[in-house]
Amino acid sequence: MGEAATISFLPPSKGTGVGSGIYRNSSNSDLFATLPGNMLAPTKQLGLHDTARVQVITSRGELQQPNHPDYNKYVLECLATEYRPTSRNVDDLLNEIGNEFDDCLDANTTLDTRSFIPNNRLFEILTPERVRDIVHSLECFQDLEDKDGLVQDICVGSHLRLLAVLVGIRKVDYLLEHMDDGMCDLCLPMPVQKDRRDGRLYCQYHRESHKSLDSYPRISHRKDFSQWSYSLSAPYITYDARRHQHYSLSIDDILPMRAVAGKPRGQSKEAEEANSSYGGFSQVFKVELDKSHYDFGDVGIRHPDGFFALKKLLSRNYRDFNLELASLLFSMDNCEGEGSKHIINLLATFEVQDPSVQHSTYYFLFDWADGTLDSFWRTAECLVGDRTHYKWMSEQFYGICLALQSVHNERGQSPGPIGGDALEGNFAVRSHGFQELYGRHGDIKPDNILWFRSGATRGDLGTLALADFGLGRLHTQVSRSNRDPMNIPRTATYRAPEFDVPGTTISRASDIFSLGCVFLEHVTWHLRGLESVTDGFPDHRMETDIYDFEADTFFSVRDHKPVRKESITMWIADLRKHTNCNEYIRELLDVIEYGMLEPESAKRIGINALVDRMADLRRIKC
Repeated sequence: MGEAATISFLPPSKGTGVGSGIYRNSSNSDLFATLPGNMLAPTKQLGLHDTARVQVITSRGELQQPNHPDYNKYVLECLATEYRPTSRNVDDLLNEIGNEFDDCLDANTTLDTRSFIPNNRLFEILTPERVRDIVHSLECFQDLEDKDGLVQDICVGSHLRLLAVLVGIRKVDYLLEHMDDGMCDLCLPMPVQKDRRDGRLYCQYHRESHKSLDSYPRISHRKDFSQWSYSLSAPYITYDARRHQHYSLSIDDILPMRAVAGKPRGQSKEAEEANSSYGGFSQVFKVELDKSHYDFGDVGIRHPDGFFALKKLLSRNYRDFNLELASLLFSMDNCEGEGSKHIINLLATFEVQDPSVQHSTYYFLFDWADGTLDSFWRTAECLVGDRTHYKWMSEQFYGICLALQSVHNERGQSPGPIGGDALEGNFAVRSHGFQELYGRHGDIKPDNILWFRSGATRGDLGTLALADFGLGRLHTQVSRSNRDPMNIPRTATYRAPEFDVPGTTISRASDIFSLGCVFLEHVTWHLRGLESVTDGFPDHRMETDIYDFEADTFFSVRDHKPVRKESITMWIADLRKHTNCNEYIRELLDVIEYGMLEPESAKRIGINALVDRMADLRRIKC
């Protein structure tokens, strides 16, 4: 069979909408011309184009949290009592409210130095009592017969944010005019129309401008209205296990995320680990989401301080984003039960559109981990030689293998091959079914195994989770045997032999070898300590590779054939002689040496058999 064509999904042309697009192969000829007749019509798509799996949220109303039921009840209780006029000057009250809003903005600065007013603070500041005082005291409302009816309409209806904007720009006397013009909270935020010099605002809800805003005497007043409307309309982010939430935002939108103080990204060990473990070719920011702006249920592992990892792709390429999204959702969908705790959960994604550069910036949101496996080794040195660690180790290794099994899509029987040309990266699952796709992680190493100790009880060391699918790819059954090693990124130390052996191909077995390297390093750490992992073991296996470089890989190439380094065999033999090497470690080392680190990929243990062996090892009394 010839080399597989590489397929990329081109984003839909303007006006075609999500779900449309053109598949083309690497020669830019129409893909459909290369497929058998019974494969012409795609039945399922992945990534953003799988509308059954991904919900693209663009409507401004869907991004706002509804009024809290307790607030609504509070409003009705307030209005049930007779109003007693306040002796306080209403202008002083408006200034006090405005100052509290200003304090909120100062306390909630985002990554891009803009500010927002959290949902809960809006309700705490614009209490029904205060709204009632404003309506009953301001001159512009004195002709109203049912003032409490207006209060209820503002608070329980959909005009509270509109009132807040007007308080912010000192134009509360425009409220009735705006309401008569059909304006409400669903109209917010309102962008300034870029193609006009008069600062006219555009209502995305009604898809037109409002004449009552055009009556503002100065352009700066309309711009102030727009700015405040965005500060009061930060998205409300949710998680839905059935439909991933993708937020399509404009460059004016403000994410409700406060930047966590610390060194700039890339200038600390924590930053370097984060940028590596959550995905290369990206920046990862430690952020704090305002608690009144998200609801992720019980998925993932919440950090006790409310920290999250916001991963910003450096590439603005739509296809790069969609491929990573598809890989993450594919793996999450395949991971069930115990394994779901050991794979990083994608909570939400964001697309920020910038018309000035005609490209979008893409973000992924994850739980913030306390570190990686590497940082676990550095933090938990007190466990070196501690036999009580074996039970936790066996549980975590089993969980990681389950997670990798979901990436490989190998639960149950292996699917049959597809007819026709091999199509790597194809986002359509045709009549042969979803099972014919498989994934490959492609970059397993200690820095891509996250450590969550958050919420761990006394004596519990937390959870390890497989992360970074940035190099992972989705493939078809046939294309998995047609991957040119020289064109695939890999981590040098943990790479499989097939990357260096001419004429061999890359498959899911390459992940097994890399994971075996990591497991062996963990056993080394536990029996001999951190220095053996960072210095002793790498020096022991160092030798000149086929490229004439000194390499600390776990294999050698002799006469164009992969072999296990003698230094690896000797190292494992010495570990077996260690005083703390019990039955579990001996059995584990057998699996690593003869199964996972088998030089020939065709003879290497498969993920299903590996999961079964790890399940057996858990039952050994440690």
